[in-house]
Amino acid sequence: MPLVKRILNRLHGELFTINRLLPAEMVAMVLQLLPPRDLMAAMLVCRRWREVGEDSPALWTWVWLNVNYENHASLCQMIDSRRIQMATNMRVGNYLVSDEGLQAVVRRLKLKSLEINSNNTLEDPKLMETIIGSLESNTLESLGLHAYSLNTEEATQLLTALQNISSLKSLNLSYINLSEVDPGLLARAVMRVEEVYMDYSQIQAAQAEAIFATIQDGGKLKKLMMRGTYGGKLSTVNQEVMAKGINLMEEVEIQKSTTSGEQVTRVLTQALKGTQLKSLGMMGEVVEIEAKHVRLARRVMAEVSCNFDVVFHDDTEWFELKDWATHRLAYT
Repeated sequence: MPLVKRILNRLHGELFTINRLLPAEMVAMVLQLLPPRDLMAAMLVCRRWREVGEDSPALWTWVWLNVNYENHASLCQMIDSRRIQMATNMRVGNYLVSDEGLQAVVRRLKLKSLEINSNNTLEDPKLMETIIGSLESNTLESLGLHAYSLNTEEATQLLTALQNISSLKSLNLSYINLSEVDPGLLARAVMRVEEVYMDYSQIQAAQAEAIFATIQDGGKLKKLMMRGTYGGKLSTVNQEVMAKGINLMEEVEIQKSTTSGEQVTRVLTQALKGTQLKSLGMMGEVVEIEAKHVRLARRVMAEVSCNFDVVFHDDTEWFELKDWATHRLAYT
């Protein structure tokens, strides 16, 4: 008997023994230990392993269904795949948000993460209804609408729905015009999630102040990213309200905005009275803040970064903060 045939027969016998001795639950536990590449290879070993794998949704939580120009035309066929049906993460590329097949997929899958990247001004309003339907099913944990052309009515519908959703943990509304949305509605909606990204979004100072004020009444919000904002000047936000609100979160970044040195100073001094902050980044107009405020704040926060001029009054202050992550220096 040729060597290769003997080896194959032996492997077949060992595989038969494994499948006979191990119940499906044990096979699934073994498969769950494999990294993605090895898991895909294991699906090709035998029919039983493939069937066990395809009956175990927990094995495929890492899978992202990426919809792009190359595959969006065949979405309806793709959804018939058992593995695709178990996908819980979906990412959609530009200009595909009016695709009817996409809406069908969103409705059919039990998604935990949905990201839509779009700069298309002709989004199908029915898709927003589908997105809200996914939220109301209480399966979606992360929603990203990057550069999605929400009109005020759609934004209001979405934010209103969010107030009754308990599953969502992360919300990305970056590069979206939110300036016409009711400040109170926006604030109440973001309090329902743990992480909010509004990078380069158009928001008004009244909306930002409403967020900082509302969190003082309680909420889930722990992380707020506003790395670049357009619209109202954030320097007009009440510094007391801003300081108390920011210090109730764990991670805050407000960059490329019109925040003032007085606001930053008040945030730092408020931290000394009690803070939840682990990381703070505030970058705005170049104005002076005293080094002592930075030095004291660093005692209660793991990371502090600003691009404001820090005024040092003696060598001791300079040497203590010379390795501070990112800052501009002004020596007096």
